[in-house]
Amino acid sequence: LTEHAFPQGAIFTREHIQRKELSQKEQFISKLENLIAYENLEKGEGEDSITGQFRALVARLKSIPAIGRLVIDLESQIENSADTKILLLNGDTLFVPKVPQEVIVSGEVQFPSSHLAQSSLSVTDYIDRSGGLTERSDEERIAIVKSNGMVISETKRNAWFSGKKNSFEVSAGDMII
Repeated sequence: LTEHAFPQGAIFTREHIQRKELSQKEQFISKLENLIAYENLEKGEGEDSITGQFRALVARLKSIPAIGRLVIDLESQIENSADTKILLLNGDTLFVPKVPQEVIVSGEVQFPSSHLAQSSLSVTDYIDRSGGLTERSDEERIAIVKSNGMVISETKRNAWFSGKKNSFEVSAGDMII
């Protein structure tokens, strides 16, 4: 790896995982479409705004590609210190990005945006820099998607919003949702 490589953000994809994701997505979409049809039949009416929203959701789900990502710790794989070694299969891909500088804040915040990463900032600080939470936000379901794809969530509100330093460090390349 070069000095510009960011192994923590490595994206490892596998074809059979991609196929499995696609299959699960298709099953979910099918169930959702059946639910919409059942609700319309039961009501005996035309489409209402909720049904329209479900149809829009189905359309969005259909447009999202299956990635097939396997969350890995590339550094431990390279150092041969990983508990489970990755056996390479035909079609596997590995992408190692450049070192990022930003933290992305997305979801139910006033202004979803990216911020220059600073080690002194907490989850709350980044959310505040995006205008704070919206009325529809769920403070108990805030999560950090680490650059390697791992998701860290804290269901206890006080872990994020206590006056103390957050229990999870936010690093460049992470996304707060």
